[in-house]
Amino acid sequence: MSFFRTAIVSITLFVSALGGASSALAAGGWELQSAPLGRAVALSPAAVNAHALSLQQTPPAVGARWSIPLPEGWTDWRTTSVSYQDDGGFRWQGKALDNDAHQAVLVSHRGALSGVIWTRHGHYEVASDAEGSLLLTLDDSLYPGCAGGED
Repeated sequence: MSFFRTAIVSITLFVSALGGASSALAAGGWELQSAPLGRAVALSPAAVNAHALSLQQTPPAVGARWSIPLPEGWTDWRTTSVSYQDDGGFRWQGKALDNDAHQAVLVSHRGALSGVIWTRHGHYEVASDAEGSLLLTLDDSLYPGCAGGED
């Protein structure tokens, strides 16, 4: 198994585009593309935005820096844990360089990406369906209330 194998992970993430404009941001193996909200709401009732995203690299080793594009701009992360699979998949965990409380976990399996990202800008989920993976910007207040707890 090669830990430096290049994984090509194509991830489709949908977001409502302002005025129908489409933008792309590419660097560091990532490409971020705005797209209509569409499928995102079907995957999460709390989705308010999403983006099409492509990744053409594997995550860096423990201790290394990794910049990840989010709707608000690039966020720099320090890798705290990473493992690689023979099929090119991976499990990556990191903490934001500007605040250890901000964390992210990304998993690639058979070309699908999933995970969660918490930053000062918000909470994001990466979810997949038959068409690909979606980066969802979440509004946690839109989740249904807990049926068993106190209000």
